[in-house]
Amino acid sequence: MALADSIEKHTYKSENKCTLAIIIEMLKPNDRTVLLESIAKGLPTTTLVAALRSEGYQIAEATFQNHRNGKCKCPAAE
Repeated sequence: MALADSIEKHTYKSENKCTLAIIIEMLKPNDRTVLLESIAKGLPTTTLVAALRSEGYQIAEATFQNHRNGKCKCPAAE
């Protein structure tokens, strides 16, 4: 991965989305599917946050949980 790609990957552009929604958009299609399926299956937030962090994404457990509970700044349809 080129430095420019790495910088882009780790630059979060907050619009009307929380950090998790931005990360989901940044993921490769297969990784996105796996993450969304894992969320739907109810895998623990701590497990999913640890996996994202191990891939270099910076996200707090509270941010992840707020997104799951619909308490983040994402549109309600997310």
